[in-house]
Amino acid sequence: MVNVGVIGTGFGRRVHIPGLSALGNTRVVGVASRRPELARQVATEFSLPRYFASWRELVECPEIHVVTIATPPITHEEITLAALAAGKAVLCEKPLALNTAQAARMLDAARKGRHAHMVDFEFREIPAWCYGKQILEKGEIGPLRHVNVTWILHTWADPSRPWSWKTDRAQGGGLLGAFGVHVFDYLEWFLGPIRSLAAQLNTRVASRPDESGAWRTVDAEDCCHLLLELQHGTPVSVTMSTVAPVGKGHWIEFYGEERALIIGSDNLTDYGKGFRLWDGSPGSKDIREIPIPAEYQLGREFADGRIAPFARLAQRFIDAVAEGEVDVRPSFEDGLRAQVLIDAAVESHRTHRWVDVSNDRLEEGPRA
Repeated sequence: MVNVGVIGTGFGRRVHIPGLSALGNTRVVGVASRRPELARQVATEFSLPRYFASWRELVECPEIHVVTIATPPITHEEITLAALAAGKAVLCEKPLALNTAQAARMLDAARKGRHAHMVDFEFREIPAWCYGKQILEKGEIGPLRHVNVTWILHTWADPSRPWSWKTDRAQGGGLLGAFGVHVFDYLEWFLGPIRSLAAQLNTRVASRPDESGAWRTVDAEDCCHLLLELQHGTPVSVTMSTVAPVGKGHWIEFYGEERALIIGSDNLTDYGKGFRLWDGSPGSKDIREIPIPAEYQLGREFADGRIAPFARLAQRFIDAVAEGEVDVRPSFEDGLRAQVLIDAAVESHRTHRWVDVSNDRLEEGPRA
């Protein structure tokens, strides 16, 4: 049995604890929060044996083998390094860190300590994505001509939604860390390395009220436009927004010489649900839906669509820890790579230039 401690009572409560509690060979020992009373409430809600008054107390608990981190990005490096130093395996939320330097230190510490490490890139586990990846890898749509990603939601469209760390760049807030990090990860997972990029980052809702009602400046981007060039020259366009009054959901369009493949969901309230697959062929006026084989399905359903893909990813991590394995994906290496791309996008916006993001350590072709 692998004992797990969860740090964070936001996403940790909504996704980590229910997902981990559904796994075999896993026991959630307890939860920690910067507010002990909240940790106690969550422990009671899920009938956990313990709650911890601080993340340090949880990390130092000898009973715990694995630490999962679901806290704001500004805290990730400190908690991760302490957990690794205490001999724990670590599953960390995305983005892995605030910047490339922090992410590199986290990866280095995990490697030196020979501890298993993972980043929660849960889109890799969604059935439509897994089957779509197989279709792409088999070359069924022919050589790629171009790819288009749109992720348009209304979640922050209301300017009265309160200011929080998610609107503060210094704490790791902003659309790049919330959504862009997923896009960067899954594009390279689907298609192989990105060679260069150009970015335009905008903040369209410039102020929000804080808890006291005072209006505070928002400096984190809520609208992004990216142009990417893959290693083999294929162009990719990405448009993301959380401030559209009426969103259209999350869509990825792959256009090949022979067919088009589309993965998409119009669910505007749960970004883990509703994904289906379509293809289009030359001469056809309509796209047709592609059934997803049973072996790709997640099996158990949860009210929150993020729980099932997280649980599948976490089960793979728990199994690796139980078997003494260290190399399990998506790893801190994947988290570091996504951070490189985030930092490059910020640099591109600042300088109004294309930025080279080629990485010799990455093999040609999609990542496993």
